[in-house]
Amino acid sequence: MTLATLVALSLVSGSPLPPRSSLDRGWALAPIHRALPALKACHARARKPGGVCRGRITVRFAIDPSGGVTVEDLQDTTGCPGLVTCVGEVFSRMVYAPPPRELTRIVYPLRFD
Repeated sequence: MTLATLVALSLVSGSPLPPRSSLDRGWALAPIHRALPALKACHARARKPGGVCRGRITVRFAIDPSGGVTVEDLQDTTGCPGLVTCVGEVFSRMVYAPPPRELTRIVYPLRFD
């Protein structure tokens, strides 16, 4: 994954939140942006020298009232199981400020080049 790809972290569907969502985009994206170095490291480890690990991983996760994250689903087109596992672990370690709702779910697509 190139740094440029990481900075954008590809909003493949155009938006990680529904257009009419009452959630603040900054609140939703801040922990993901803080996790960019870890996601980049996942991609670097998953690629073997000269190997290819490209595609999308769509992460569906829930944020509980305390701000803890539970990964509910990972959909993968990369074919790199190590990358998928690592991305899931990174998201599971994220911590949010308490959400405005009791339980908040987000679907966030990542593209790895």
